[in-house]
Formats: sequence, C-alpha cells, structure tokens
Amino acid sequence: MKGLSASPAADDSLLDVTGIAAHGWAEGVSSDSAKVAVAARGRLARIRIANALAGREDLCVCSGASARQLIASAPSTELLVNYCETCGTDEVRLFRELGQHRPELMIVAVCESVDARAGRRAVDTGIHGLVFAAALEESLPATVAAVLAGQMVVPRGLHAAVRNVSLSVRERQILRMVVMGLANREIGTRLYLAESTVKSHLSSAYAKLGARSRSEAAAMILDPHGSFGAGVLAITAEPAPALAEPAQDPLQLRD
Repeated sequence: MKGLSASPAADDSLLDVTGIAAHGWAEGVSSDSAKVAVAARGRLARIRIANALAGREDLCVCSGASARQLIASAPSTELLVNYCETCGTDEVRLFRELGQHRPELMIVAVCESVDARAGRRAVDTGIHGLVFAAALEESLPATVAAVLAGQMVVPRGLHAAVRNVSLSVRERQILRMVVMGLANREIGTRLYLAESTVKSHLSSAYAKLGARSRSEAAAMILDPHGSFGAGVLAITAEPAPALAEPAQDPLQLRD
C-alpha cells in the first residue's frame, strides 16, 4: 500500500503507525493505484483496516472518521471501506446517499455484527462487499480485490439472505395475509386451502426469505428499506397495509 503525504487535517498518530493520511490525495499518485478511503470513528479500527491492507502495493489509502467528509475531500476515491457496528438505519441512509451522488463509488462495509435481515438491507442499498469485523484481517484484502475486479462479496453465512428471492404467487398471497394479521386458518378460508397447505407454503417462503419466524418474515416485508415489500404487498387488488403503520404489530401476529 502506498502512503499519502499528510494534509493539515491528517491524523498524525495514525500516520505514525500506518503511513497513511487522514484526508486528501497526494499530488502525483500513480494512476495505476486504486484510491481507497477508510472511514471509521475509532482510531483502532482505522489502524486495523490499514494494517490489513498494508500488503497491497496497488492501493493508495486515506482515512478519517467520517465517510461523507472523506468522499467530499477526496472526490476521486474509487472504493470506500466503512467500519460500523451493524447496518442500521444510519448506515442504510449513508450508503443510499453515496449511491445517489457517487454511483460509481464501490463500498465495502466492515460490520461488527450483521444478521440476515441487516445483511439483506445492506445489499439492497447497493454495497459491493461485506466483511465481519472479527475476520477483518483475513477477509478484507481478498474482498477489496474482488470488489475492484467487479465482483460482489458477502460472508458465506449470509448467502441465503442476500440472494435474489423468487416467491411463488401463492407464497406472496399468503405472506401478504400474514402481514395483515390473519391466522393460518383464516388464510386457508380466504384462499380455499387446508390449514396444513398454508403452513407448507409459509415454511417454503420462510426458507427463501431467510426468516426464522412469522414475525421476522412480516418485519422483513414491512421494512421500508428492504426489497421484499413491493412484490408481496402488491400481489392482490386489495388495498395494501401501510408500511409505516401496519395493521397489527408483527411481533403480535398469530401462528
């Protein structure tokens, strides 16, 4: 990894350890070097990421606490590595904002904790790579290399959650009624199906969504940042329940 000359806003303590600057690109940086910005609020996290990428001679790296400030001060950045606790509402907003204003920017998220739902939300926002912080040293260099080569990378444990989901029409009909708060017996009555058939369709839909329960599936569908809601809630001509105000608390849905 090629270091950058320090700017007035550089984090000197970080420079001493990693040889990288906190803001801006040095004059005359080789065009063959990919420009990577590392955003992490914690100094130790920035050091971990810099050390993990230190063996890559084809990278020029700058770092700082704010992704927005880094990208604003270094508009030629090609790839952003953003360290966060999880992919929550703030991270989703950040990734969407960057995607709108810098659609060519590649983003790799390094997260301390990500479940299936958060992983799906992150991918839906358009990130290109996801790394667990616990495996940062082993996984980040390969992930960055793959993303720069045009690939999308997620941990193996999240593959099922982020793949494209193909629900049948019947599965979407039943899930829509789950969101509306109907019990399996009521769903069966409306669709002229046996209750056991409804349960079978739900089990198949849960597996495809990566949901572990009825309430988790409903929450994924009602998530305004997710990609499942539009296809499920629009499947019939009946008015769809409002996303912001579901007809019933998903956690109180009946089995």
